[in-house]
Amino acid sequence: MIEDRIYNKKDIISFAKIAGEWGLFSNMHYGALFVNETLIPSVEALYQSCKYPLYPNIQKEILSQDNAMKAKSISRQYIRYQRQDWEDVKFHIMRWCLMVKLIQEWDDLAPLLLKTKGLPIVEYSKKDAIWGAMPYGNDKLKGKNILGRLLMDIRDKYILTNKKPQFIPPLQISSFQLYGVNIGRVYPTEYYEDDF
Repeated sequence: MIEDRIYNKKDIISFAKIAGEWGLFSNMHYGALFVNETLIPSVEALYQSCKYPLYPNIQKEILSQDNAMKAKSISRQYIRYQRQDWEDVKFHIMRWCLMVKLIQEWDDLAPLLLKTKGLPIVEYSKKDAIWGAMPYGNDKLKGKNILGRLLMDIRDKYILTNKKPQFIPPLQISSFQLYGVNIGRVYPTEYYEDDF
C-alpha cells in the first residue's frame, strides 16, 4: 500500500494548474504527443483513453476533445466499460504516459525537471490526495502525491543522469491498445514529423 506523505510548503515545488512556472508538470497541459502515429492532445487524454482499450469509439471521443478536462469528463461517462484491471494497472499506465511526455517534450520538460534542483515535486489539490496532496494545517500538504512521485522518479533516473531514452516500450499488460491496434514503441516527436 502506498503511504501518505507530509510536505512542508516552503520546501517543495508545487503545481496545480497549467499556468505558472511549473504548469508543464500538469497532465492537463496541452502537448502534441504521438502514439501509434496518432496525435494525442495531452497526457490526461492519453491516460483516460487507456481505460478503454476494447472500445475504439470511446477512445476516439476522448482523444478528439479540445482540452484535457473535457477528455476526463467524457471518460467518466463510460466508467462501466473501463478495463477490469484498471486499479491494478493505472499507476503503471500513468508512468508510461509520463515517459511518452518526457521523450516527446524533452527540450521543455527535461530543463524544467532539472530546475527543481532535487526538491520534492507535489501536485497541489483541494480534493485529490491520491494523485496529489491536500492542505494539512497551515503550512503543509498531505497525500500520496503519486503524480509528483512519478515525476521525481523520472527526474532521478533520466534527467539527473542525462539519459534520454531512445524510445518508450509498450507496457507488458493485456489489451494495451489504441484504436484496436497494439501500442508499439513510442519515439521522440521528430521521428513522426519526418513522416510528413
